[in-house]
Amino acid sequence: MSAAEGTGVIQVNLNNSWTAQQLLLQTMAERRSNIAVLCEYNRPMGDSDHWVGSLDRKCAVFATNSSDVILDEQGAGVGFAWVWLGDVLLYSCYCTPNCSVQEYDLFLGRLEFSISHQSRTHVNLIVAGDINSHSPEWGSMRLDTRGSMLSDFATSLGLTICNVGSRPTFRRANSASIIDVTLERFPSGGRQLVTDWSVLEDTYSASDHLYIEYLVSSRAAQKTTRHTTIARAPGWSVKKFNPAAAELFFELSGPSRLPSPEALASDHAE
Repeated sequence: MSAAEGTGVIQVNLNNSWTAQQLLLQTMAERRSNIAVLCEYNRPMGDSDHWVGSLDRKCAVFATNSSDVILDEQGAGVGFAWVWLGDVLLYSCYCTPNCSVQEYDLFLGRLEFSISHQSRTHVNLIVAGDINSHSPEWGSMRLDTRGSMLSDFATSLGLTICNVGSRPTFRRANSASIIDVTLERFPSGGRQLVTDWSVLEDTYSASDHLYIEYLVSSRAAQKTTRHTTIARAPGWSVKKFNPAAAELFFELSGPSRLPSPEALASDHAE
């Protein structure tokens, strides 16, 4: 990967395995990745210029020594760590699958507070990690309570989902699921920050989580493009739904007027 294409990122849960962590370094060298978004790592892998870990030592962001990436603007909380990559704010996050709904809500609340109180406003933002929730929005076959909570969290911050397809990111024995998520927020009219998102099914990770690989381009987010980009619906925030206001809206708007049968398909769609 060249610098013109973007910064290569690998996202993975290492399952606290020393072997998986050593293999990650080799995989990053082979695939020319500069940044790793890690969950459940074995031990820190660099100095403060190349490593920032969460306060509970559950997740981290790592920059290889061979790259020119320096993590000089950074911070951490319980369950997350963040760094600035140029004009992109990158968060690595982890929440245990054993936490209660109340604990999960507290985790999301701390994360949202941290993001909302960054020194720069309207930032280009990426939130990634093993957040242990299920939703069809990122390819899962089912929706659970934490999936609904994470979806609502993403909507409230204007984040969209980068996951593509329904390939599992976690496999153990006879079970498989998609619990590793990548979210982004980029300027209106700008290009996506995250491109070429994929699960590396054929690359051994020595963990029960598969590698996720993508490119992060900060310069692409700063300019508009004439090329077609993917339009992603912002979704709805359940917390902000007002039933009384919705009922009043439909009362005032009245029944919808259908076009005539001879109308064009575009008229019916409108």
